[in-house]
Amino acid sequence: MPSGVTSSATDLSSQVATTSRFAQSLPSLSATGSGSTSNLAQARKSAQDFTSFFLSQSLESMYADVSTDSMFGGGHGEEVFRSLLLQEYGKIATQSGSGRAIVDAVQRQILQLQEQAQAAAGQASAKGASGQSAPGTAP
Repeated sequence: MPSGVTSSATDLSSQVATTSRFAQSLPSLSATGSGSTSNLAQARKSAQDFTSFFLSQSLESMYADVSTDSMFGGGHGEEVFRSLLLQEYGKIATQSGSGRAIVDAVQRQILQLQEQAQAAAGQASAKGASGQSAPGTAP
């Protein structure tokens, strides 16, 4: 297998692991109601953070094989600070037109998953209160 393919696979698995760690670090969005203002604000903030992180990681993949320009920059300093620059590019892209569309889609998914979790918790508590067990399980 060519070394470029192995390197790309390693980079991809590293990015997946990093994204998983980031997603786990997002604050829990436990809500008092599906339409509460603070819940919507938390979902929006989490969606923006996730989108910014996702776009930054995508940019890092694109810039991974781009060499630095020795005429107007380059060197160790540019290599060190490139990731910080790409993080800022990700934040700016999140606020732009196409970035906002991604944020909106992620926010909708967060709220949808949250509503499903609340509905499941409500059903479980209702079954527990009535003494019924789930189908196929012993009481």
